[in-house]
Amino acid sequence: MNAEELRKKVAEKVLSHDYTEGPLLVLAGPGTGKTYSLIETIKRQIDNGLTIVDFYTATLTNSSARDFEEEVQNKIDTSFDQVSTLHYRAKGIVHKYADRVSLQKSFRILTDAETEVVLEDIRQDFNALGKQLAKREAKESLKDYRETVANLKAMESEFYKMYAAYQKFYNALGWFDVVTLACRILCENDDIRNAESATCSFILIDEYQDLNPADQEFIRLLCNGRSTFLVVGDDDQSIYSGRYAEPSGIVDFVKVYPTATKLSLPVCSRSPSTVLDAAYRLIERNQTRKKKPPLVPLFETERRTKGGMVCSVKLKSAKEEAEFLANALCTLISVGVPVKEIMVLCANRQLGLKLLEDVRSKDSGLPLQDSLTRQEENAEVVEYLVRFICNHSDNMALRILLSRLIGLNSVKISKIRRLAMSGCSTLWDAIHVPQSIDIMKSAKKKTDIFLSTVSETEGLEKADALRRFAERYPEITENVENRIAKSTWSQEPSDIEQRISQRESINGIRFMTLHFSKGLVLCQSLYDG
Repeated sequence: MNAEELRKKVAEKVLSHDYTEGPLLVLAGPGTGKTYSLIETIKRQIDNGLTIVDFYTATLTNSSARDFEEEVQNKIDTSFDQVSTLHYRAKGIVHKYADRVSLQKSFRILTDAETEVVLEDIRQDFNALGKQLAKREAKESLKDYRETVANLKAMESEFYKMYAAYQKFYNALGWFDVVTLACRILCENDDIRNAESATCSFILIDEYQDLNPADQEFIRLLCNGRSTFLVVGDDDQSIYSGRYAEPSGIVDFVKVYPTATKLSLPVCSRSPSTVLDAAYRLIERNQTRKKKPPLVPLFETERRTKGGMVCSVKLKSAKEEAEFLANALCTLISVGVPVKEIMVLCANRQLGLKLLEDVRSKDSGLPLQDSLTRQEENAEVVEYLVRFICNHSDNMALRILLSRLIGLNSVKISKIRRLAMSGCSTLWDAIHVPQSIDIMKSAKKKTDIFLSTVSETEGLEKADALRRFAERYPEITENVENRIAKSTWSQEPSDIEQRISQRESINGIRFMTLHFSKGLVLCQSLYDG
């Protein structure tokens, strides 16, 4: 049996699975037809009587969610928007039933920058109590907390109590908390679990190996005892240890769901044998892995067999790494490889930015595209201005503005915040009390400008209010006009996923993290015949 015949035989097993007998687990390595299996399953189930609105697909990243929606719309010729990350689905449930866990429906999700603010607030509170908490210790405590939450375990500590208090004060949650709260809501309320489960008759879950225990429990509760769900993943790879992914979830899937059927897709249509052989040699080093045959390349033309190379290079320093990479990139370009087909993957953002800077210093003529840098600070300030203009009770927005527009340091802001938490209700109320005015006297001029501008903008349209701020703070004028051009002024809770920028155009050699690259639609392989 050749590779094409083998691929079709296994694909038909996947598509003809009888879900009345149990769920299906499909082990799919890179390029083996994961997306094909998901989309064709939808088509086959529609032929069997389901409608497009009966499906819900859970992905791990925003980019993979967008890509999958587009694929379904192109291949089934119908609108399909029942795709989201697990976090987004969980967030929707917590919003809808916030009262069941003593939350306000208007809560937001903490960004990374806002989480840093919360950690600084906690540090200042520890210092006020005569205890020292270094930045490193605060981050380690947050890491411990997240790991505990991701594993659905209870946590009691002084740090946790403060973190919970600030989440309430800022009316914001971390993504880890959202999934855990959604699990709690579904577990403790049969009526809600039944209602949420009824919204999707068939569930498809992508990249199951990268889910943590809380994510896996959320899926179990959402399925609600139903066997009509398909899980796809690769038991040989998991890159989300930072999210406390538990690969044993896919390895032991049949133990959790005894009626489940497991199938493996054995044929790879993406990579040549040079890549597959190198990957298999690496995977074989995993002593706990169950032995299985390597993937079979589908289109193994002579060009694909000879083309491409996988190598390991040992370098002694960051300088050597930058020199090696700059030379390698120059070589690729010199032999005619288009820059849009070259990508440099980095372990994390911080190391990536350093490597990008070093490579630029070695060869300033290389066409490099930075996919690591975050949004400009002034643009972020404008977003917080919009939030504050829409709602003066938005404590986090005002907290950021006190720092970036008025210039108060974290010690002074923490004193005002403690006044708010001890009885003034909001930060906006607190900055008007005599104690706060005394605290802000060192920045009286900037404080007066801010307060007077807020007063002048009362009753103005959002765009006019922003422009009034721009008159007083010229450094944000350009960002204000860009923001006004978007002309969206919703006071509803902002969705992190909707604020992530759209897919950027490729105009150079891309530098990005492994995590961010996961789920991207990559360029066509250089070795396709």
